[in-house]
Amino acid sequence: MERAQQLFTRGPDFSPNSVGTPLQQNTVVDSYSLYASDSWRVKPSFTFTLGLNWGVQLPPYESSGEQTMVVDDSTGKVIDFDNFIETRRTQALAGQIYNPQLDYVPLNNWVASILTTRTGPISRHVSPWLGIRRMTAACSAACLATASL
Repeated sequence: MERAQQLFTRGPDFSPNSVGTPLQQNTVVDSYSLYASDSWRVKPSFTFTLGLNWGVQLPPYESSGEQTMVVDDSTGKVIDFDNFIETRRTQALAGQIYNPQLDYVPLNNWVASILTTRTGPISRHVSPWLGIRRMTAACSAACLATASL
């Protein structure tokens, strides 16, 4: 054997775990949805259905307190990915190197929930729905026969 590799994991306080401790996280993504619909039979062969769906998805968080945030070591501020990439790009175009020391800061459950779930949803949607069903004479007889079985 030329080489061997082993993955060592760390606890929420960054203390090393014993060898063989699995790397496990319990990420929670809260999502809520509300759907309402109604159908109107305009004629015996014509049904009109209208529905509306509203949903929201909150940012994910780690429920066991092992979530970390990436911060700039010199400022202690949380790294914003878009700003980081844009600064890196502009510095490269100017012939400069932008390579700050990055740190991972662990967050406990309370702080993680305040920073992630309280900052607003990452997905919000409203979906209207419309359905029209027209039954022909041939379909009416077949559908009624099937429905009575």
